[in-house]
Parts: sequence; structure tokens; C-alpha cells
Amino acid sequence: MAAGELGPGARLPSVREMAAATGVNANTVRAVYARLEAEGLVATEHGRGTFVAGEPGGSDGQLSAIAQRAAEEARAAGLDPRAVAAALFFVIFYFIVMRPQARQQNVHKTFLEKLGKGDEVVTSGGVVGKVDRVAGDLVFVEVANNVKLRVLKAQIQGPYKTAAEEKPAEEAAKKG
Repeated sequence: MAAGELGPGARLPSVREMAAATGVNANTVRAVYARLEAEGLVATEHGRGTFVAGEPGGSDGQLSAIAQRAAEEARAAGLDPRAVAAALFFVIFYFIVMRPQARQQNVHKTFLEKLGKGDEVVTSGGVVGKVDRVAGDLVFVEVANNVKLRVLKAQIQGPYKTAAEEKPAEEAAKKG
């Protein structure tokens, strides 16, 4: 889009086509398309596809001029501007999707490693309880008095937080 290869109204590849071409999960591509749509860069028409919107953010051609200059410099260096655009797409994709996802996985892994007696957890099935003990890859979760479930450690979704506990965290995230 920015390189001028796809002008306003040009149809983007479908989610499946883009996923196959980039080797990325279709849900990830769908999330990127949704973010592009939220930023006004593309518009999705049900049953027709996703299309490039007008000039992004209403800028007065600066982005197009930069993209055009980059395409000319790529041609002068003997590179295909489409290859440069694909590489740029991957870099942006990495910082928008892959890096935050890896960070989130590391936080979850650390949480599971530090899991101990008394921690309130929620399982992937939505069961809430307190950890009674951890034995290898099994976690014994007490869901009521003298009612304990054996749960695979991998099925622990995360710490259980009540609505009152989540609000201050959300407000702090908005401020910081």
C-alpha cells in the first residue's frame, strides 16, 4: 500500500491466501487485517473481500512520496520493490504480532514455574480454585472444601483475578 503497488480500491489477498503465502496462522493474519481496518488503512466488505482505503490517516501525500522514493531506491539498487515491501511487511508483522505473543508466552511460562500452594488459578476449562500441591506436570486444585481436581499444569490458564482486582490493573496500564 505505502509503496504505491496497491492503490486505493485495490483488493488484498484473502486471509487464507495471505496465510499460505507468508506461512503464518490464518487467525494471525485476520488479526493484522482487523488492526489495519481499525486504523483506516483497509476496508472489508462482507462477501467481496478486503480493499485498500484512501490515503492513510488523511496525510497529504507524504507517506506516498516516501514510499515512492523507497521504491525508486530499491530499483536503483537492483532490488524488486515488492520483495522490499514483503520484507517490510514481515518486520512490521513481527513487532505487532509475534513479539508481543512471545512475551506473553514467557510470562505464562514463568507463572507456571512459580506455581505453588495457595495460588488461586483458573484452568482452560474455566474452573477456579486454589492450588493444593504441585507434583511434576500435575497440579492438585481445590475447588471446594475437600474437593480436589487433578489438572495438567499445561491446562492452567493463569492466576484468577476478581473484577475488583482487574480494574486497578487496567487503570494503571492506561496511565502508564
